[in-house]
Amino acid sequence: MRKFTPFASQDTQHLLDVLVDQQSSPTKYRDAMTSLGRRLAERVADQIPSVKQGAVCIVCTVEDADFLARGLLEGLEERGVDSSHLKLVCFWNERVRTFTDSQDKAFDVAPIIKSYKEEVDIGNTVLVMVKSIISGACVVKTNLAALIDKTVPQRVIVAAPVMLAGAEKRLAAEFPEATAKRFEYFTFAIDDKKDADENVVPGIGGSVYTRLGFENKNAYVPDIVRQRRHKAAHA
Repeated sequence: MRKFTPFASQDTQHLLDVLVDQQSSPTKYRDAMTSLGRRLAERVADQIPSVKQGAVCIVCTVEDADFLARGLLEGLEERGVDSSHLKLVCFWNERVRTFTDSQDKAFDVAPIIKSYKEEVDIGNTVLVMVKSIISGACVVKTNLAALIDKTVPQRVIVAAPVMLAGAEKRLAAEFPEATAKRFEYFTFAIDDKKDADENVVPGIGGSVYTRLGFENKNAYVPDIVRQRRHKAAHA
C-alpha cells in the first residue's frame, strides 16, 4: 500500500502516476522524472535553507543523470544555489545477484565499474544522493561508501521520488552510527510491496532502465556529463 509523505503535493502525486502508468512513453516518463527532480530540489531548499550558502555535490547513477539528477540540479539553481557551487558525481554500477550456499541466501551487490567525478571537497560539502527509487539500498550504499570512506560530508541528503518501507533503516545499518545520524531523507511516496521480479509496487512503474528506454545503460554517457566536461574543458 502506498503512503504519501508530507513532502508530496497534488502535482507530485500526478507525476508519480505518470511513472506508474504503463502507457506512458519513454519521453513522457523522462519528463516526469525531470520534474520530480525539480520538486525534490524545492523541498530540500525549503527545508534546508543553508544549502544555498555552500558547496553541494549531487551524486547519481548513470540512468538517473539526464533526468532526475538534471531536474535536481536545475531546481537547486532556480532556488538560489550558485551554479559554481554545484558539483556532479555519476556512477555506473553493475547489479549482481550473489548466492551463498542456496538461492534462499541470495543478496545483491552493485560494484562501480566507472565514474565521473567533479573536483569536490567532501568534508565541506552537502552531499545529495539522488535515485529514482530506493528499495534494498544496495546501490546507494555502494556509491555513498565510495565517497565517504575517509571523510564525512557536512550533511548527507538521500532523495528519491519513491522508497520502499524500511529503506532508511537498511541504509543506516550499513554505516557507522555517527555517519548514519547525518543522513536526511526526502521522498514523496513510500510503498511496502514487491512483485515476483523484485520491483517495488507500484513504485516507479517497473524497471527504470526499461521505462527510460535504455538498451545498455553501462555503455551510455549521459548528455549532462558530456556538457559539463565540455564546459570545464573550455572554462
